[in-house]
Amino acid sequence: MRGNLRGELDCALEADNGRLQIGFGYDLYMYVAADVPCETAVAAAEEDGLWPMP
Repeated sequence: MRGNLRGELDCALEADNGRLQIGFGYDLYMYVAADVPCETAVAAAEEDGLWPMP
């Protein structure tokens, strides 16, 4: 992940079954996608000062 955020790598991480994906974007953005919504995880991210998007 660090290499992607620093621009040293250019890849995404995906579970073998495709149920979880982590992608990296411009300006140190990291995108996490799951096939099952988890309101607890979204609330925890907000508490930590992150900006989760539906």
